[in-house]
Amino acid sequence: MTQTVEQLATQLEKLNARLEKAQRQRRGPLSAVRPFFFGALLGAGAALLYAPQTGERTREMLRRNAQELQESATQSAQTAKETLQSTAATTQDAAQKTLAQVTDKVNATVQDGRAKTDEIVQGAQQAVADGNEKAQKAVQDGGEKVQAAVEKGGTKAQVAADTATDKAAAAQEQKTRSRPA
Repeated sequence: MTQTVEQLATQLEKLNARLEKAQRQRRGPLSAVRPFFFGALLGAGAALLYAPQTGERTREMLRRNAQELQESATQSAQTAKETLQSTAATTQDAAQKTLAQVTDKVNATVQDGRAKTDEIVQGAQQAVADGNEKAQKAVQDGGEKVQAAVEKGGTKAQVAADTATDKAAAAQEQKTRSRPA
């Protein structure tokens, strides 16, 4: 009997060492269950050491403890799985809401940009039209002055022609500057 207890104690220590090694290697959702497993193993080992029973009773007790441990591990794994699924669903919902908000903001910004661009284009077109009118008026005024000067003759005609040419050039330059790039 003493040899059997010592063998069981040795096996228990080996299992405990394996369990600790596995705990160090894997930290995850089952980390909350590990103390329970460790306590169950220690309890089973203590029960074997301090309350020796017949081999049949000990095997039955070990079977029950193993079955309880398996059931507990299964339930803990199921709880961890459900928790992870719930967290994943919550995270996915939050990501979808954030994506929808960002998409709405981007669309609103694009619409604002289009409206402002349209306003700028309309303003530029109006400026070009105004510049064209002024240039045509200046050319017409210059032509009239040239004709009047020709009728009066001489130097005055030359001065008027120069003035008209200058005004026409200024109007043309203004027209060129007011065109959008």
